[in-house]
Amino acid sequence: PASLNGRPLSEVADYLIKTYKYTHQLPCLEYWKFMIENPNQVPAQMKDGNPYFNFGSLVRNSDGRWFVPYARWYGSDWRRYATWLGRDWRAYYRVVLLKI
Repeated sequence: PASLNGRPLSEVADYLIKTYKYTHQLPCLEYWKFMIENPNQVPAQMKDGNPYFNFGSLVRNSDGRWFVPYARWYGSDWRRYATWLGRDWRAYYRVVLLKI
């Protein structure tokens, strides 16, 4: 929701868990890897150039900060990244949710 714009990604993660824990799965690194390796099997609507976050996994860098992995479509392939949990959520960010 728009109310999350400008909030830290850590708060977005809390919201997602509280809101979707019984109805959806937050995909982890395996789905992130699947997106990268199987671009033809990812839904076309996700190929809009927006970052798609996989909140089911966190990664940590060498200085101890936690990051959320995401992938972004660039015309012919996915590129993978990760963003710090303290970074602000932006209106064009998207979340990957799998209905269970």
